[in-house]
Amino acid sequence: MKKIAVLTLFALLTAAPLCALTKEELKDTYRQMSTEDLSELQSIKLKIIEDSALKTGYMRSPVSVGGAGGFYYFLPNSQINDNKPAQADSISSMLGGAGGFMVNLQPNLAVGGLFGGMGGGSSKKVGISYYSYSVNALFEMATLQYKPIINDSWIVGLDLGLGLAQAGYLTSVTDENLNGQDIVRSGANWAYLYGVDVRKRLTNTFFVSGKLGFFSASIESLKRGDFTDPGKRLVINAPYLQLGLGGNF
Repeated sequence: MKKIAVLTLFALLTAAPLCALTKEELKDTYRQMSTEDLSELQSIKLKIIEDSALKTGYMRSPVSVGGAGGFYYFLPNSQINDNKPAQADSISSMLGGAGGFMVNLQPNLAVGGLFGGMGGGSSKKVGISYYSYSVNALFEMATLQYKPIINDSWIVGLDLGLGLAQAGYLTSVTDENLNGQDIVRSGANWAYLYGVDVRKRLTNTFFVSGKLGFFSASIESLKRGDFTDPGKRLVINAPYLQLGLGGNF
């Protein structure tokens, strides 16, 4: 009899809206169930949730929010070295990291935020002097992801981000006795990125990922202290590779 009650309740919940049952009718049905019956009903619910997550990459309950983070490897073009001392070596790569959250709007569409940073530098000794050059940047972006491919093993997403980058550079010349000069300039401006995200599913909702993309920021009229120099700018145009871990989007 109790088994029939479980099946009847499940049929009512799936075939009709909850408002078709009054609160008292729902309470009475639950009162007729044993612990085993309730456990079976919970198993049915979890199976429905997991089947949905397999098709979408995320669970809608309790919240439809996921996140991910990872390490980034940037390969900036030659513009990154426009401000370096002539004697210093060029920066050829930069390392960084970023993490963020995603809110699932539809199985194939999500929006969110990304927060990260990057940095790189070079140093060279010429005679008795050391010439150093370094670039650092922080960025915060609103992001959009479209997932054209979702299957049992893989999820492929197309990413687009737009936001703000705060970046600057440091040049220094010192000798063996640390006598020398440092110049620091920095500023902020709009930045964007785009990429292709390929995720290998570890479970229905968790994954490891690799991403190939492009990051761009152009910081104009850099400041040195309180002084703005209209002739100085910092341009970061860099393809990137990201390795990450995340879930539920």
